[in-house]
Amino acid sequence: MLRREEAVPSPTPGDAAERFAFGDVVLDFKRREVRRAGRLQELTNREFRLLEYLIRHPGEVLTRERLLEENWGYEVHPTTRTVTTTLLRLRKHIEPDPESPRYLKTVRGGGYLFDLPGASMASLGSDCTACD
Repeated sequence: MLRREEAVPSPTPGDAAERFAFGDVVLDFKRREVRRAGRLQELTNREFRLLEYLIRHPGEVLTRERLLEENWGYEVHPTTRTVTTTLLRLRKHIEPDPESPRYLKTVRGGGYLFDLPGASMASLGSDCTACD
């Protein structure tokens, strides 16, 4: 189960920050919570792990096979549709319009990428005014 908070700008996704914000979504990696527009989103553990992995590889096209290996641990893949199905569910939690994704994009013949225009990553403490 994950919770979300409101968006908060900061450093880059490669950092070991505790929180990451984009649009109206805030992830708290330490608490494993995701909030969108201040509302807690109930993601499965697998959905959270996939979102975290995509965020930590911003702008990088990630194949379904790589996502399976890195997030599911499969060496022999039963089906790459597993990634597609999980990503579609994840879009419903974080995208303003899941039918026209702004953040979790499909790259034809390539895989998926997390597009970060205006996104930010940082350890946010008591100075996080947007998190109130």
